[in-house]
Order: sequence, then C-alpha cells, then structure tokens
Amino acid sequence: MARHFILNRNFILTSQTTIKPTNNGLLFGDCFSFVIRGCSSKMFFSKDFFDYLLKKVADFKMVLPIYYSQTVFEGDIKNLLYVNRIYQGFEGIVSVYRNENEKESSVLCSVEAIENQYYKYNKSGILLNSVSKETVPELLFKTKKYPFLNYFNNLENNLILTDELGNIVQVSNANIFFVRNNVIFVPKRQLKNAELIIVKFVISLLKEKGYSIVSQNIKEEDLKSFDEVFVVSLRDGIKWVMGYKSVKRYYHNLSAEISSSMDEFLKKIIENGK
Repeated sequence: MARHFILNRNFILTSQTTIKPTNNGLLFGDCFSFVIRGCSSKMFFSKDFFDYLLKKVADFKMVLPIYYSQTVFEGDIKNLLYVNRIYQGFEGIVSVYRNENEKESSVLCSVEAIENQYYKYNKSGILLNSVSKETVPELLFKTKKYPFLNYFNNLENNLILTDELGNIVQVSNANIFFVRNNVIFVPKRQLKNAELIIVKFVISLLKEKGYSIVSQNIKEEDLKSFDEVFVVSLRDGIKWVMGYKSVKRYYHNLSAEISSSMDEFLKKIIENGK
C-alpha cells in the first residue's frame, strides 16, 4: 500500500486524518471521485481526466484553488508516484470535495502500484451469470451530480444491470458492448460518469477499423443472438465475455483485436510523453 497521498499539492501520510467532522463532502456527499490508470509516471487519457474533473466541478458548482490547472494535476500525480516509489503500472483515485467554508474545494489524489503496465487482456474470459434484481435508479440517468466511483460496488462482479424497464445498462463493474454480424451494439442508456472516457475511446478505435456503432435498447433475451460480448472499464480495460449462463458461448476475435490496438495506442502516448 502506498504510504502517501496528495491533498491540494501537499503530501500527507495515509495514516493521518485530513477531513474535519464538519466537512461538507463528508456530511452531505458533496463530492465526486473517479478512477485513473497509467504507467511510467504518466496517466492514460490525462486530458480527458482533467476535462472530466472540470466538468464535474462546474456541475457541482464548486470552485477549485486558483492555481489548479492540467499541468498541476499531471504534476501532482507524477510527484505522488515518485514519492511512493511507483515506477511502472498504477491505478489511482481522484476525489474532489467541498470544504466546510464552501469557498474552495479540495482535490485529493491517491495511487497504488499494480502488476501490469498496460491493460491485460483476459484470455480465459468471464461468465455473465445473472441479471441483478436491483435496477439502476432513474435518478442516476438524470443527475449531473454523479458522485460515485461505482454505485453498484456492493454487488458481485459481472452482474448484468438493467433500468426499470428491463433494458441492459451495464454490468456491475464495467460498461458492455455487443457484436452481431460485425455491427457493434451499445446500450442506449448509459450512466454519465468517468467510465465514458474509455467507452468513447474504444468506440473511436472501432470506427477507425470501419465498424458501425448502433445505440439501442437491449434486453436479457437478446443475449442469445450476439456473436461476441465484451466489457470495458477504466480499471481493467477490455475483458472478453465467454458466455451467458449455460445457454450461450461467445467468440473473442474483436475484443482481442481492439484490446491490442488500445495498448499499442497508449504505449505510443506514454513513450512520446504526450
């Protein structure tokens, strides 16, 4: 476990308490968080992460410290990795919360070392076993103030989540893509959180390769009709779904191809220092 995190440009030991009992973020949930990934002291999608941070600050009507910029954001992560002696693959969490005086908000960043520098494709595949009895609340589709890292982190992994009408939204720990006859289908309703950064990136790779993308409502009974299914998340990249229950098995040609293309793109970004 990393020994330090960074709060408003100050290094703090993880054993120290930093939030007062009167803090608005603590008392009223007046905060938001998102996951970051990277390697070699650089974040993947760093501009997208910072743009998302600025957008959520505006949605929450927060005010950042006047000095805070993309350069500061990237520098804080780089310095935090250095002080924690993390030199290869890492994941982290960025949290922004409103202080008790309500004048400025604080930015807290933490990082942890992980085994893989880039996203590791799962050759064995994962199995989607069932649909959750808990549906995605309608409020989550409408609110701009989406504070959660993962609203459904109390559910088991790879559980299919639907809206109140039974339309598939995602799995409990990732967004989901479907493939039929070389056409890519994505759920029409998606939660507007930071995970859309990697979803949009994967869609751009698919379009570059000439695939059509169709956004539509997909039901549980439609799962039998697809040739391939894969899930995507900032934390894990692309993962192949090998099957649904015992009734359907899927191929993994496209997911392996796109996962390889994504890693090649990210390696060029990291190596070029951009």
